[in-house]
Amino acid sequence: MQVRSWTTRLVALSAAVAATLAFAAPAPAARAAAGDPVTGPQQALASGDRIDGGGQADPVGQAIATSRVRFGDGEAQRVVLVTADRFPDALAGSALAGDRGAVLFTSGAGLDPRTAAEIARLTAGRGELVVLGGEAAVSAAAAAAAALAAAGGGDCAAPLPPSCRIAGQERVETAALVAAVVRAEHPDAPDLAVVARADDVADALTGGAFAAAAGVPLVLTARDVASPPARDFLAAAQVGEVVALGGTAAVADEVLAELAGGARRGRVAGPERTATSAAIARELWPRLDAGSGTAMLVNVRHPEGWQTALAAAPLAAALRAPQLGVDGPPAGLGGEVAGALGGLDRVVIAGDEMLVDGAQRLAALNALNGVEGGPAGGAARGGPRARDLFPSGARLYWSENNATRQARAWRETRPSDAALLDKIAGQPVARWLGEWTPDVRATAERETTAAAAAGTVPVFIAYNIPGRDCGSYSTGGQRSPQAYRDWIGALARGIGDRPAAVVLEPDALGLLTCLSPADQQIRLDLLRDAVRTLGAGARTAVYIDAGSSNWLSVEKAIARLRAAGVDRARGFSLNVSGFQRTPDLVTYGVAISQGLGGAEPARFVIDTSRNGNGPLPAAEDPAGEPWCNPPGRALGERPTPSTPHPLADALLWLKVPGESDGACRGGPTAGAFWPDYALGLASRGPW
Repeated sequence: MQVRSWTTRLVALSAAVAATLAFAAPAPAARAAAGDPVTGPQQALASGDRIDGGGQADPVGQAIATSRVRFGDGEAQRVVLVTADRFPDALAGSALAGDRGAVLFTSGAGLDPRTAAEIARLTAGRGELVVLGGEAAVSAAAAAAAALAAAGGGDCAAPLPPSCRIAGQERVETAALVAAVVRAEHPDAPDLAVVARADDVADALTGGAFAAAAGVPLVLTARDVASPPARDFLAAAQVGEVVALGGTAAVADEVLAELAGGARRGRVAGPERTATSAAIARELWPRLDAGSGTAMLVNVRHPEGWQTALAAAPLAAALRAPQLGVDGPPAGLGGEVAGALGGLDRVVIAGDEMLVDGAQRLAALNALNGVEGGPAGGAARGGPRARDLFPSGARLYWSENNATRQARAWRETRPSDAALLDKIAGQPVARWLGEWTPDVRATAERETTAAAAAGTVPVFIAYNIPGRDCGSYSTGGQRSPQAYRDWIGALARGIGDRPAAVVLEPDALGLLTCLSPADQQIRLDLLRDAVRTLGAGARTAVYIDAGSSNWLSVEKAIARLRAAGVDRARGFSLNVSGFQRTPDLVTYGVAISQGLGGAEPARFVIDTSRNGNGPLPAAEDPAGEPWCNPPGRALGERPTPSTPHPLADALLWLKVPGESDGACRGGPTAGAFWPDYALGLASRGPW
């Protein structure tokens, strides 16, 4: 992109950003939507596999080896050609390649014949070739040879420049020009930009893999001064949120404030560069639509390691695998990185043993399985099944609920009724979260912080899946799958690493067959994604709702739980808002757990809030709605971690006794407090 002044460059930059509103990517390089299934040879990667094409000694060969893992012949939609000789212009390459492209290297004045052959293989005359950096980085001869290898890939359409070369006068401007292209090509991506320090590679590398996966801009700036190209791009793009990567030693607070302008601003950082990569994995990657249970180890310290990490970023994006940084051997894995690996299924290694050695690889494999320490040090957290939040003596978090407020309102005028309601008001009950929760992240953060300070465990119920309750009394939920994923991501960020139990989507599996086959698959995908996102929290125990013993057969419950990703959860919940008796539920839950199998059995929790008198007999239910405000029911056992079976984690009050099941039998709308019904439950309770 040839420009003669900063004013001219800014005009070009603003025009590219404006294309966000109308741009439709032209064939043949149309970008697939984020979250589309990614196929290719990378699916054959096993945990612990190493991608080694020469590593730090041969960056050209390393990039080719990585692209061969990712793509079959003719499958790449874009090749980004950068120099292997120095990192400045190359750092933005990962976001430009995205999850459907490859980053390849040239070195010196000409084009390495191996790179030319790989470009020809990847594009097969159909892919797009983009050169990153000026002629001092990638010579005109190398660019011409690459275009020839691409067999017609030398002509580009908007928002790319026609020359297919993106080059600013220096690295920060090049990154801003790339950011404008990324922003224009991904109008449906999260409204976010990430900012990294321009003169240090570590945060830009591991953050760039996230940017490639998310389709969001990666912007570079000086540490102490807001670089004008970065500032002007962000102002022109009107990005809603700007997140700095690394601490204030990487991007100063005042620089972040100036870059963000009126946008929300945030910071993702650890005490050092490898810990920052773990923070990126923990705080940014859950915003994406899906995960694969995979992470990638890259070296962020070795002076010749940046090429390996950069070339591997598009593969990490395709795998939805955060890049986790390690220091050069013989340094250890690091506790933050080990913690980020805990509970995942697979780790792959980018580069040779000079970049990630055998001890670090072994420590990473140990961390996957929750093994503490290892040759490289650092303690990993246990996997999702190992997160027992309800050991003997555990206390549940109490907060105000509708019964509490009603009892207080009656204290002076109806003292006997207030005392009866105290049987409900004094018990810890779950907090239901849905579209009525104005800020789910803030709510979860507030509740978990208060609970942790009190040494108690909060219980949340996530009840916001699209198509909730199949249009019945509790109809609602998020409007789209992506909105739901974003909402779950916000919930996970609010919980953070504080203890919390989450019961996931009551009735979603029980009512699965009310949906079309296509929508059933979408729901199962959403549940799996939610389990993975929430389970990324170090002390979050996820329980997928499995209905009740009078609803699904054991075999159906097992099949649906497996399809929803229960292998990544602590277990499942039973009887949410139901009335089945506890002994029947224990028998049912044990049968499901045993049928699911596994080295670490699935545990379950039971809602006992209203099961004191059991279910309404069929003879007393001519309407055929035994679940909706049935008369004559009673409170059940108090919430407790003491249970009748070791596979049962806790007896909980998941339904707030007295809240209506829906507008039936004279009750108010679903979720509204019905004082008379609450009094009846309390008066008939067994204690």
